[in-house]
Formats: sequence, structure tokens, C-alpha cells
Amino acid sequence: MAMVINRSSGYKKNMNVVELVYVADKAQEITDLITLLQHEGIVSILSGEVVAFDILGANGILLESGEELGLAREELGDDAIIGVDCGSVHDRASKAIEIGADYIAINAEPNLISGLS
Repeated sequence: MAMVINRSSGYKKNMNVVELVYVADKAQEITDLITLLQHEGIVSILSGEVVAFDILGANGILLESGEELGLAREELGDDAIIGVDCGSVHDRASKAIEIGADYIAINAEPNLISGLS
């Protein structure tokens, strides 16, 4: 997976970021890890439930679709880093940036990667 930062979002480039997958029965462990990461200056992104974001104190969230973006921004505020997983679909990535995603996650295809080297 590759992450592409939307430069207009105002977040600095080259942040140290860790993506954590939300699992309900591991919420306390995730919260402890987020606290440790933030203490070390590392940004934490939760993959999954918007509801868990505020409870666990992450810096951002990775949504499964852009359809949730407006609601997520409304609930989480302007300071939250909100990304959209676009799979390997270019149109979804363009639309996510257009509607205000701070970053997008795309599936890196082996042919694309080998073509860059």
C-alpha cells in the first residue's frame, strides 16, 4: 500500500506514521500504543471505525470509502487527518482528493512499481 499526501491539506510532508487496525477487543492495547507513539512524535492513523477514533485518541483515520468523508470530518473536526482507501482505482483517488481527503491509500501494483525503477 502506498500513501499519497494531499499537499493542500496543510500537513507536513515526511511524517512518521503508523497505521493501526481497529479491533474492538484490543481497544485498551491500541490506546496504550497510540499514547506511546504520540509521546515519541509518531502520528497514529486508525484503520476502521470512525466511532473508535475519538475514544482511542488517534491523530487520524483511514476510511474504506470517500462516502464517509463528510460525516467523518464533521464528527472528528478539522485537526483530524482523514484518509481514504482507494484500492487501485484511479477515479476513486481523484474523487477522494477532490472532496477533501487529507491523504489517500492506494494498492501499489507490482507492474507500476517496477516501471518506476
